[in-house]
Amino acid sequence: MCEDKEHRIRPEQVFIEPELSIVNKCFKPEINDKPSYGYTKSAYWMKFSLTNSDSENIKIVIKLVSLIDDIVLYSFDRNTKNLQLISTTGRNHPLSSRLANHRNFIFRVNVPAQQKRDFLFRFESSGSMLLPVTIMSEDHYSNQDHLESLAFGFYFGFMAVMILYNLFLYWSVKDRSYLYYCGYILFFILLQAGIWGFLNQFILPENPYFANKLLPSSILFSVFFSMLFLRNFLGTDKNAPLIDKIIIGIIIFSFCTAVASWVGPYRLMVQIGVFTGMLGSIFIAVSSGVLYLKGYKAARFLFLAFFALILGIFVIGLRNFGFLPFNFATSYSAQIGSALEVLLLSLALGDRINIMKKERELEKEKALLRERNLNESFARFVPSEFLNFLNKEDITRVNLGDAVQKEMTVLFSDIRSFTTISERFSARDNFKYLNLYLEKIGPLIRNNGGFIDKFIGDAVMALFPEKPDDAIRAAREMLLARDEFNNEIVNQGGWPALQIGIGIHYGSLILGTLGESQRMETTVISDAVNVASRVESLTKESASTILTTGETVAALKESKDFVVFKESRRLKGREREVEIWEVN
Repeated sequence: MCEDKEHRIRPEQVFIEPELSIVNKCFKPEINDKPSYGYTKSAYWMKFSLTNSDSENIKIVIKLVSLIDDIVLYSFDRNTKNLQLISTTGRNHPLSSRLANHRNFIFRVNVPAQQKRDFLFRFESSGSMLLPVTIMSEDHYSNQDHLESLAFGFYFGFMAVMILYNLFLYWSVKDRSYLYYCGYILFFILLQAGIWGFLNQFILPENPYFANKLLPSSILFSVFFSMLFLRNFLGTDKNAPLIDKIIIGIIIFSFCTAVASWVGPYRLMVQIGVFTGMLGSIFIAVSSGVLYLKGYKAARFLFLAFFALILGIFVIGLRNFGFLPFNFATSYSAQIGSALEVLLLSLALGDRINIMKKERELEKEKALLRERNLNESFARFVPSEFLNFLNKEDITRVNLGDAVQKEMTVLFSDIRSFTTISERFSARDNFKYLNLYLEKIGPLIRNNGGFIDKFIGDAVMALFPEKPDDAIRAAREMLLARDEFNNEIVNQGGWPALQIGIGIHYGSLILGTLGESQRMETTVISDAVNVASRVESLTKESASTILTTGETVAALKESKDFVVFKESRRLKGREREVEIWEVN
């Protein structure tokens, strides 16, 4: 590493003219793999070499964080003495200047087989000089980027949900605390989006000036709304007049500096913003602690919330000024602290809701009763067997992502030409027709140890967790029930007889919950489900009503006398042929 205080070093001096004293004295080994030099006006040079000892060319990914204003990358070929400019980019440049459309700065370089390449970076930044350069393979980068994207998606999604949640609470109780809290979270999200490069990538890709200016203003507006929230939530104008005067002063200062940050020097405004954010968080924690000691119980969660945020902001502030290294803990401290803060503030606001609703206890009990009835209604849509497999006592304990793997038998049953049948009747009659049939076969599935996973139009998907013999037995009984249904329905006059096809397959299944935070359902994911569906569709091509697979037959213990080998077929989505057996 080399600190170029006077901005005099040229890239050719490093490789082509290395004997120059200014270069020899400047470059020093850097023992920290993630160097951080704080706020500085100096330019920094980073020199390193990559050696490829393999017999084939390799592609290397070089990643830098998103907070560097100007970045220039050179490569040097020792054999040809060729110094090549690879890229000129940085936060002061539009997204189109980057070699990859990414929130960070990504450089992909090739190192020829059995050769060595030298690389040289030049950095300038009006913000904190954070230089955690990561060098990795393409596969390693892809995996790491995927995990980071998931983590950031969860974080920003969580924060967005909290905004919507508190907007709903504001609409419900008309308490301005929730509105101020939403403003605070919004600008904190913008701050994090700016720090981690999402502003430049998604919101203002070709306007780096506005993206950069938004960073200090987001810090200061976060302080502004947090102070409004503190004043309204704790009622400091009545409960703590001295603290209230200080809060008003911080509100005025943070608002004015937030507006001034759009015209003031970036370096100065960022430093003011960081100091204001750190001191503001400390002040909120101290104020809420003082009021809690005075007997204002609602302040206890507020104290814990901002104490968690203080740790996060304090750590990242010390990192930006170069007192702490750039690592996982210092990089993600703000996210961890803010997530805990949002959670604890939600508890604080929940406390406030309970206090405000004491006079409406009867309405609350009615709402709880309605919710309980609703949960009981939901339970009818989720098989109890499914809850047992997930080790859940009731539907309210089911969470998105709950899953379990188990060997089971899948049974698919479909009514032949139901579309043609349905055209002859009204919608009400179609539902009546289907429900009469399903009332016949549902008990048969349950009596044979299975349960219905879902209804797919006129098709039924059932699971048999114990043994394939249960599915074979249920399928044969379903044919008898079909005949009984046809006799009854035809005798009523005007109703057509129906024909069905059944496909059965035994294999490994993953049972779990699928969807998103506002809509999810229990379901089964596996190749076994697809095979059972494909096998059922084969019944349309033959005279067979029930077909199963060789895997199912191999697992049978009691029903092998009822199956006959039919053929081997290659099913859609499968490379190998599948044995098809007919069930008599």
